[in-house]
Amino acid sequence: MEKSLYSRSHIPSLDLIRSICMLGIVQEHFLWLCRNYNMDFVFLEAVNHYGHQGWGSVGTAVFFMVSGGALIYNYCDSFDLKSYYISRFIKMLPVLYATHIMFYLIMSVCNNALLYKTTKKTFFDMLIGKALVGEWFTSVIIACYLLFPILRFLYKRYRVLTTCVIIFAFLLNQKLLLFSCGDQWATYVNGITEFWLGMVFIDFKEKISGSKFFILLGFLIAMPGISLLFDLNGIWFYIPTIISSILLFLVLLNIRRSPKAAHNVSKCSYEIYLVHHRIMYMSFPVFAPLIVSQAQLALFFIILMSGIYCLSEKINVMNDYFVRRIRALI
Repeated sequence: MEKSLYSRSHIPSLDLIRSICMLGIVQEHFLWLCRNYNMDFVFLEAVNHYGHQGWGSVGTAVFFMVSGGALIYNYCDSFDLKSYYISRFIKMLPVLYATHIMFYLIMSVCNNALLYKTTKKTFFDMLIGKALVGEWFTSVIIACYLLFPILRFLYKRYRVLTTCVIIFAFLLNQKLLLFSCGDQWATYVNGITEFWLGMVFIDFKEKISGSKFFILLGFLIAMPGISLLFDLNGIWFYIPTIISSILLFLVLLNIRRSPKAAHNVSKCSYEIYLVHHRIMYMSFPVFAPLIVSQAQLALFFIILMSGIYCLSEKINVMNDYFVRRIRALI
């Protein structure tokens, strides 16, 4: 019988990784909207351009690694296919569709149109997580979860060969851009590659210490300079991002302690991901015209982040309740 997701000892560093990555993703989306409204957030612009990449793209890549690493850590020894799919999707899909319906109704009221932007394509996008809430990440992580039983088999039987094949496909895809589902770097191949790397690198938990840890940290800090060796406008522009993501994942994975705040953010990170962009889209037109200084912009960011977290925490509590009820009926 399958072990539950938390049947093995919890890895505190994964909470830290999720919380840091979520902060990176949210702040990059906030910064993107600032630019759209011609608002120059000087501090956030400086923080965001780590290694001439956005923290959002690095954070998203590490999120795939965390997902793959956590799954193989918990499901490596014992696995039941039916129980796995039930466990994965009753926790992920109901809250996805519930938040979509919630924002769909809000946007319908705001736009005085009940069938707000409804087409066959948007309905299909909703099913795979790419409509009002969720973005390309949702559809790719769903694909990764669907493929995990196959990836688990390959991990246990043909780990080295599969790693070589996946890396080759990743490098080839930088040129061909197959299976794209968003921006140039938003592809199924990139997401599955990062998911697989997380499965492989989770084995390095508590194995990198002393001089090895500081060597990795040094490379991570040096990535702004190293990334300049690549053509950031060419086909290899994503290579520095995935290198930074691997280094960040390994460094944070081997930090032994995680603050309680990181655990709280990690617990509702999926809900934060689902609601944050839509809340930002609704808030900016209202408050952006009132902001005239960097201090006001920073305060707006803090208040918005706090509101997103509070709403996400409430949704997480309700989702946990319904998940328990659904499991009781199965």
